[in-house]
Amino acid sequence: VPISMKYLNDIHEYSSNPKFFKFFEYNFFKTKNETRKYLEKIITTSKKDINQYWAIILKKNKKCIGTICAKNLNKRRKAVEVGYGINPDFWNKGYFSLSLKILIKYLFKKIKIKRIYAKTSIKNRASIKGLKKNGFKIEGKMKSFFKIDSKYIDAILLAKTKQLKA
Repeated sequence: VPISMKYLNDIHEYSSNPKFFKFFEYNFFKTKNETRKYLEKIITTSKKDINQYWAIILKKNKKCIGTICAKNLNKRRKAVEVGYGINPDFWNKGYFSLSLKILIKYLFKKIKIKRIYAKTSIKNRASIKGLKKNGFKIEGKMKSFFKIDSKYIDAILLAKTKQLKA
């Protein structure tokens, strides 16, 4: 579902967990106000046509367990980057793959995207595995791409493409 402030408490629940930020360039949120500011930022960003964020919601209890986004849309190239984050309590339960499959279908069929790509830490084996499981192929390594704490970490660039009819 589209991202909104109604998910603030659920997003803060996992955004205040240091484990969630293991492969991110910024630190966990210590206060709900920090989470609120981040959420306001991505809601505002979603109002632009080059970025869109969605909340990943469990149907049974309406709990937000993560977010997924399509960002940096390049209409001329028909290319877009995907980003995502899942509450660590829900890792390895198939929610990422299910959400990504829905997003891929939407981007290829409705938006007519040709190329979907993702960048992740070379150390984030679970993310790489999940992307590969969903048809993404490794295209290369990006040297010293992420700065986590004071260390530079290489990134892996993965992409999934679709042939479009002219």
